[in-house]
Amino acid sequence: MRPATHPPIIVLGAGLSGLSLTCALLDAGVRSSITLIDRRRGYTRDRTWCTWETADLRFPSAVTHRWASWSVGGPDGVQIATSHRHPYVHLAAERVYVAALERIDAAPTVTLCLGESVRDAVCGPGPGPGPGAPVRVTTSARTLEAPLVFDALGPHSPLAAGAPPDRLDFAQRFVGWEIESDRPVFNPAVATLMDFLPHAGVGVTFLYLLPFSPTRALIEHTAIEPLAAPAVDRDAALAEEIARRWPEIRYECRHRERGLIPMTPRRFPTERGPGLYTIGAAAGAIRPSSGYAYSRIQRQVSAVAGAVATGRPLPGDVADPRTLLLDRAFLQALASSPDPARLFQAAAAMEPDAFARFMTDAGGPRDVLAAVRALPVREMGAAALASLAGGWGRAGRRGWAPAGDGPGGAERPRAADPATASGRVPRYP
Repeated sequence: MRPATHPPIIVLGAGLSGLSLTCALLDAGVRSSITLIDRRRGYTRDRTWCTWETADLRFPSAVTHRWASWSVGGPDGVQIATSHRHPYVHLAAERVYVAALERIDAAPTVTLCLGESVRDAVCGPGPGPGPGAPVRVTTSARTLEAPLVFDALGPHSPLAAGAPPDRLDFAQRFVGWEIESDRPVFNPAVATLMDFLPHAGVGVTFLYLLPFSPTRALIEHTAIEPLAAPAVDRDAALAEEIARRWPEIRYECRHRERGLIPMTPRRFPTERGPGLYTIGAAAGAIRPSSGYAYSRIQRQVSAVAGAVATGRPLPGDVADPRTLLLDRAFLQALASSPDPARLFQAAAAMEPDAFARFMTDAGGPRDVLAAVRALPVREMGAAALASLAGGWGRAGRRGWAPAGDGPGGAERPRAADPATASGRVPRYP
């Protein structure tokens, strides 16, 4: 057993973000003693993660299905895109957990503490992390200290300071059933990202369908709408839609999931005080315009781990400012467009490889420009101006400023564990 050669680290939360950061620190050669704390007592299939496959996909052994083709359908027909370079992938939660825990179990410097709730974390004096400025963490079981602490507990962390809602805060609400049909009705070669349904009010409603075989699929009834929108019985709506589309089948529901993914263009602080940093959903890892987070989480933890390993300052904003501005304009257009489904269909019409890179933050300025060109110029231009006029949230590594004072609501916990997750989070890129 080699001794630790970096300062001790505490990671609060052992969901996707906390496990991924711990693995990234190990992969980067960080030889700190790492204490990982989570209230859960075990790991189960509690969500689905999906994203597009890129060269730096973490936990590739957890991929159970790949779809080289995906579709977006609506009143104007169905668009099918194909990318063999960047297929759409499904990562089983239980496999992600196994891959991460095997890596952690093999590291003698890591201690995983389950069944402990985090109560508080208090920063010590000093300009930043280092000896003499420890962060004191209090859990339901004990008190411990480290000069470097990462909060991966999600947007509802007990350590998170409340922030006023943004006037463009949306939520993605969904209920999903994995069903086994008594006859083949699904096309396992094409994943359906969005098949739009009639929607009353602001936002869109659609079916999301992952066909695992001709007889087995995960089908989700999903709405992207303002946070304050009234609740809908999505189980009943999903059952009705399945009966309408496939009236001839009988099926068994093998698994059920539901969730709420906050979609907000606010910018989040990544530093809460000397030595206390935020990662994952509470750091802005959920893509505001889509709800995807898996890939963005992985890019953030890789950057953080590289900085810790080399002694560089930790990175600030998770999102590229250009992408965040485009996402904000997209939400503004979604709130004001008479045909919001058209926005998603236009985005999906991008060249498939560029679309996959853009959705996973794996591309560059050309891919962002391609997204701008694909979207309706008039609607997006007006939305960008309205968004800028309405205010812009600014957050450095230490602070947050409000972004407008329009209607909205506080983020609500998802029904599943609030620790970060689909290439759409619970699908948590």
